[in-house]
Formats: sequence, C-alpha cells, structure tokens
Amino acid sequence: MATEKKDSASPKLAAALSEAQSILEAAEKRAQMLTADAERTFSEAYDKGYSEGLKQGRDDAVEQAVRLIEDSTRVHDVLAEEAARLAIAIAGSVVGEHVAVQPEAAKRIAAAALQEAVVGDSVVIVVHPLDEPALGEAADQLRRVAGGARVKIETDEKFTRGGCIVRTEFGEVDATIEALVESIGERIGVHRNGR
Repeated sequence: MATEKKDSASPKLAAALSEAQSILEAAEKRAQMLTADAERTFSEAYDKGYSEGLKQGRDDAVEQAVRLIEDSTRVHDVLAEEAARLAIAIAGSVVGEHVAVQPEAAKRIAAAALQEAVVGDSVVIVVHPLDEPALGEAADQLRRVAGGARVKIETDEKFTRGGCIVRTEFGEVDATIEALVESIGERIGVHRNGR
C-alpha cells in the first residue's frame, strides 16, 4: 500500500512539478517581455527627451541670436547717430573758429541770406557786434544784393559770430550758425536737441 501511495503520488508530484515548471517558464517569459518593454519605453523616452531638448536648445540659440542681432543693430544706430551729432558739433565749432579768423565769412553768409530773402524797401541784418565792422565795410555790396533796398545793420550779443538774421517787411531768413548747423543735421537726420 505504501508503494501504491508512492506510485499514485509520483504522477501527481510529476504533474505538479511539470505545472510548476510551466509556471516558472511563463513567469520567466513574462519577466523577459516586461524587461524588453521597459527597455524599449526607456529608450523611446530617452530619444524623445533628447530630441525635445535638442529642439529646445536650438530654439533658444536662435532666439538668443536674434536678440544679439537686434541689440547690435540698436547699438549701431545709436553709435551712428552719436557720430553724426559729434560731426555736427565739430562743424559748428569749426565754422565759428573760421569766422573769428576770417571776418569776411560773415559778409558771405549775410549776402547769401539776402539772396534768399524777399526784399522790399528796407532790410535789417542782425549780427554779432564783432561782425558789424566787416558788414559795414560791405554795405554797398549788400545793398546791391538786396536790389538797392536800404540796408541797416543791428547787433545782438546772443548771436554766434558769422551768422545773421535778415529781416524784411515780408519775413526773415535765419542764417545764424546754429540754424545752418541744424539744417545740415536735418539733411542727415540728426537734430541738435537729440531727437
């Protein structure tokens, strides 16, 4: 009977062992599949993260490059404007020094302003007091330029040497050094007041 139990237990044991072996093999296959899925998911996530990070890095680099270009353009514009302002200031200074050394420049500027003016019977030319003698010497020439009108020279210490204002009954022509320099600045797009 003991042998009979042993014999009947043996097939049961063998079946249980076989079933256990099948369960182990199935569990091993499942573990391998889960491991492969996990590796694939990790690899896909890594690749996706790398691609997104690379794209974000490129986007950031392009954005930064655009900002640098815009900044350098602004700096260039500011420097160009400052250089033009400096050139205008230097031109004004040079003209002032030229007039101080060569008073006949005041005569030429006054004659040019008279040519621009609409002249009637009389003309008043307002100049710096130090320019009055040079214009007084050129009174006949200025009268001819004014078409024979009566020319009166007045002085104003507020004026920079060399420039003048020509006043007639029809209006005035501003030929002050400041106005001439401002005119040059307007031609190149720069104003003395910085705008």
